[in-house]
Amino acid sequence: MCAPLWQGAAGKESILESSPAVGGGFVYVGAFDGRLYAFNARGCGAAICRPLWTGATGGTIESSPTVIGGVVYIGSDEGKLYAFAR
Repeated sequence: MCAPLWQGAAGKESILESSPAVGGGFVYVGAFDGRLYAFNARGCGAAICRPLWTGATGGTIESSPTVIGGVVYIGSDEGKLYAFAR
């Protein structure tokens, strides 16, 4: 059996439908609490990593992010598309 290298804590709500996206050394995933979470793709040296940053939307996130040119795009259930750049 293969054990995970690390896990990411993504708020108090679940990651329901969003699949992670990877770009520029970061892993991005949306959660049902309406936030986009960004983690270091290499982990943090602990079993459970905290996000490096988060981006808030106006609704729950069930879509998966897309990363192009350092910008992360994600839709939320309130019907808006968001673009985040770090």
